Amino acid sequence: MLLITLGDPHSISIAILQRLLPRPYPLVIIGSARHWQEQTQGKPQLPFTPLASLDFAEGLPPGNYFYDIGRSDCCVSTTALSAQQRGTLATAALQSLCDLSYRGRYAVLTCPIDKQACARAGFAWRGQTEFFAQCYDCETIMVLSSAELNVGLVTNHLAIRELPAALTVSLVYSKLKLFARTLSTQLSRPQPRIAVCGFNPHCGDGGLCGAEDTDIIAPAIAAAQKEIDGTVTGPHAADSIFYPARRGEYDGVLAIYHDQGLAPLKACAAYDAVNLSGGLPILRVAPDHGPAADLYGKDRANPQSFVACFKIIDAYLSNATDA
Repeated sequence: MLLITLGDPHSISIAILQRLLPRPYPLVIIGSARHWQEQTQGKPQLPFTPLASLDFAEGLPPGNYFYDIGRSDCCVSTTALSAQQRGTLATAALQSLCDLSYRGRYAVLTCPIDKQACARAGFAWRGQTEFFAQCYDCETIMVLSSAELNVGLVTNHLAIRELPAALTVSLVYSKLKLFARTLSTQLSRPQPRIAVCGFNPHCGDGGLCGAEDTDIIAPAIAAAQKEIDGTVTGPHAADSIFYPARRGEYDGVLAIYHDQGLAPLKACAAYDAVNLSGGLPILRVAPDHGPAADLYGKDRANPQSFVACFKIIDAYLSNATDA
């Protein structure tokens, strides 16, 4: 079974999903039915069975379902929604997942949100990855996957000034283990070859510009090498490790902070990258781009990231007994 949260309504998500559905398994869309109908008007319509709740302990038969979380104070046209109203709808869709009663095998596809709009609506997390960690009460790792690179992050949405205090041996060690497991179980990389980035330029140049690489990252790698079914090397200088990884010498690169990993990944993967939350008891994927409100209603959005998401979802659900 697949659950799809529609995210920010003033986005390209509905237009793309309408082109890529249906799928051969039970699929539940969680969002505003009013805005779905508005944005798909005049296009081939999918028949949806409305759901009154997400309380389905036995799962659902294959088909298309819609759980409408539209609020009366948000029932205006998409372009007339305020930022807070957009955030309210996106947040309500995500929050509904925490009340899900079904505990069988399922996947979640989260459409992009506008973080500032969600913050205005009271969303307390810096990103959806952090939300899922609390919703499912487990440690997660943000993993970005494309045809050429797989990148994991030790830290997610932190200001640069917060990084030194947040970086610990135990954090790097635990993220390494989660990254290896995600590569193996969700990205078909058994016994993965992982390269770990350094934190400072040139991995600190022997202490000339920082000691984090020798004092924190190297010990974490040494500990993980004894636990991971695969190979772990590093720390490697971040300015040179992504090229050999792109050539296939590594199955994944563990970056220490957000832009260290995402800048090279997005330079290589213009459209087909996918965001995964490794460590969850279910599969959660998302397209690796934002709402793209500037393309709303223009029929020019590139669907490749959504297509890549569905490839991972299809493979994950193909072995599910309820799919």
